[in-house]
Amino acid sequence: RAMEAFGTVQGQKADDMQRQQESAHHARRRQVAIATDSAGDLPESWMERYDIHSVPARVNIGTHSYLDKVTLDLATFLRLLDEPGSPFPKSSQPPPGDFRRLFEFLGSHYQSVVSINVTRANSGTCGAAEVAASRVQSRGGVQVIDSRNASVGQGLLVMAAAEYAATGASIEDVVRFVERMRPHSHTYACPTTLEFAVRG
Repeated sequence: RAMEAFGTVQGQKADDMQRQQESAHHARRRQVAIATDSAGDLPESWMERYDIHSVPARVNIGTHSYLDKVTLDLATFLRLLDEPGSPFPKSSQPPPGDFRRLFEFLGSHYQSVVSINVTRANSGTCGAAEVAASRVQSRGGVQVIDSRNASVGQGLLVMAAAEYAATGASIEDVVRFVERMRPHSHTYACPTTLEFAVRG
């Protein structure tokens, strides 16, 4: 309410302290934390179940900026898209600072971090994660992997990595596992219209 005097409140964000506490608990059972970005389209319930941590992309609609799946859910996005005269949405990759904050937090609770990100062919997200990883000091390091996928293809690879990490695997084992699984994951798209592809 205090912020309403300065403009229109589009959304609210609160850090999940319980999730952070649970992360510390998980760290006692596994060596490697699994991170990704919001392009993987993983449901929140699955992320909690598999202890997966995500950095949101930025979505800009007109003068408003949103965090994908944090301050902008799918229903709101589709509603804004259908509004007459609504500006065409544009997305941008998370900045390295967002990855760095997550990596530093995870590095304080886990021995290592593996970040599996949206395909480098379509986004600079992997590059941003790599810049962040090079600036983070952690016990076992941070390894960034290009999923060579997006959406469900990326998400399933992330889930498989999280399940494998839960067995107590080392960072080297998790990286080898993801690289072995990656060629078997493919993304197919069946759009009902090409309108937005053309506009984007």
